[in-house]
Order: sequence, then structure tokens, then C-alpha cells
Amino acid sequence: MKRYRLGLAFRQCAQNAKMKCAPKMREFMDTIGEQKLWSFAPQSNKAAATTCVEVRAAAGHKVISFMDLATKIAELQFLNREHVLLFRGQRSDYRSEAKLSSLKPGVFRSGVDKKPNTFEVRDRFARLETAEATLAEEYTNLKLLGVA
Repeated sequence: MKRYRLGLAFRQCAQNAKMKCAPKMREFMDTIGEQKLWSFAPQSNKAAATTCVEVRAAAGHKVISFMDLATKIAELQFLNREHVLLFRGQRSDYRSEAKLSSLKPGVFRSGVDKKPNTFEVRDRFARLETAEATLAEEYTNLKLLGVA
């Protein structure tokens, strides 16, 4: 099953009460994960056009220094202007059943091929809220930058 990203085409069709243009919507939609983007292949020092699915299926791209990392990030941001780059550190490369890299936060992980139950997720979020409140209180007590 393909999932589609809805954009301007949907809003235009929604204005038409009878939705006569609904079959044409697919012309304006991109399949999630299939949009073209630029990335570095695992063994290449040159950025190339690829898809999100291909990036997630490939091994990670190794860098040799912080300067190499910063230079490649700058190039990717320049080449992927329509995307917002987000960064997240992980202890390892977590893979889905389809063998694709996953950036799911640790609060939603329990172990290999296991999802946390509702109780675990609620407990983890409660601990996060407690830690957030403690951090905010300590930040205020120390009169750190940005706190009145």
C-alpha cells in the first residue's frame, strides 16, 4: 500500500464540493519515501540524487573528521533546499523488519523486534516530564542565560 503526501492539490479539490478533480489528485502527490533527495552513498565522496528509502536501506556514510562531517552537511543542506535537516544521535543503527534504518526515539523502543506497551510508554513520558521540570528548576536556580 502506498501512502501519499497531500498538498495544494487536496486543498484545491476540497473546495470543489463534488470532488470532481479527485482522480487528478495523484498527479500532484508524491509517494512518501520516493521523493528525490541528495545524499552520500556509503562508499562515495560525491553526493548523488537518491530516495529516502534508498538512504534508509544503505549502510551509513562514514566521515573521517568533524570538518568532513560539517562540509558534507553543508553540501547536503545546499542540495536539499526543500528539506529541513534534523540530527539525532543513536547508539546503533536500528533497522525495521524491512531492513530500513529507523530514527524512532528510544522512548518508543523496547528491544529487538519488540514494541513497548502502553504502560511503558506512559511511564517513560512521565519520567521525561519529571526530568524536564527538574532541569527547568535547576536552570532557573542557577540564573542561566535566557531565564528571567
